[in-house]
Amino acid sequence: EKGTVTRNGELLDEPYISAPTQSDGGAFSYPITIPDGYVFVMGDNRTQSTDSRAKGLFGEDEIIGKAVFRFYPFNKIGTLYRK
Repeated sequence: EKGTVTRNGELLDEPYISAPTQSDGGAFSYPITIPDGYVFVMGDNRTQSTDSRAKGLFGEDEIIGKAVFRFYPFNKIGTLYRK
């Protein structure tokens, strides 16, 4: 209702979001509890993203990639994982 996102009752600090987050009228009524083995995903360009708000939860077994490099914030740019 306020255009904000909370996780476990805590307001997320999302300075990269340019517009209030909308529920998208999609897959859920909020708040929701995510069952073990699933993830809820949202893009940072939420006014243009098709994500869990419309498509539902994704199983952890459906995740086929991983982040290995961070570009932003600039003071934290660099490799995320070491081999």
